[in-house]
Amino acid sequence: MDAPKVILTRQAGIGYITLNDPENRNPLSAATADTLVGLLDECDHDPEVRVVVLRGEGPAFSAGGNVKSMLERLEAGTADYRPGIKKLGNAFIKLRTIKKPVIAAIHGAAAGGGLNLALGCDFRIAAADTKFVFAFVNIGLVPDVGGPLPLVRMLGVAKATELLMTGKLFTAQEALAWGLVNEVVPAGELAAATLKLAAKLADGPTQAYGCIKAMINRVAFAGLEQEIESEAEYQALCAKTHDHREGVGAFVEKRKPRFTGQ
Repeated sequence: MDAPKVILTRQAGIGYITLNDPENRNPLSAATADTLVGLLDECDHDPEVRVVVLRGEGPAFSAGGNVKSMLERLEAGTADYRPGIKKLGNAFIKLRTIKKPVIAAIHGAAAGGGLNLALGCDFRIAAADTKFVFAFVNIGLVPDVGGPLPLVRMLGVAKATELLMTGKLFTAQEALAWGLVNEVVPAGELAAATLKLAAKLADGPTQAYGCIKAMINRVAFAGLEQEIESEAEYQALCAKTHDHREGVGAFVEKRKPRFTGQ
């Protein structure tokens, strides 16, 4: 039997939700999103869990979408991304609406939807060697998993546009300077730094934390549901383009894509 792709463990008031597909660098899918929503809901209703840590098993936090799976679906004529985009959006919404603090412990790589998922968390701690990228445009798609809305509000229009349209890599140190992460620590100290913050929060006033999240959501995440709907609509349009098929093929073949604007 295959190991579950997302698992929940509990220790000392902390719920650890781990993306658990290390061989594929913890890609996101509709099934992953459904499981994540269920586990977050479980933590939300468990009085013994006072703070949640979201992390990835293996060499990366999350590589985002599974591009090889995209190619298979394109070749089979079944590349309807809309339902999956909405489910991933629901996972982002659940990160914002769970009444307990959520910490993203980021290492290795946080790409595409994986990076956007981290933006839904309340805190982000990154290992110093982490690489970040909003990779959607590199395969002819638009950003999803709720990320564009907080990204624009965190960085402003100019910087958010730069990162989303160029699809360039950036470092943990750059992410810290721009305010995308709260702390950067040496790679070997990520677990300890995450535990230190989680333990502090677990000893705090959980109900007040929930109220603070609700207040922040009203300002920083207003319009999130509409954003998710827009993502699904635009992703469905982009999925039908020649450029998307070319981008996916180039990624799998490890070559530079030849986009034509079609």
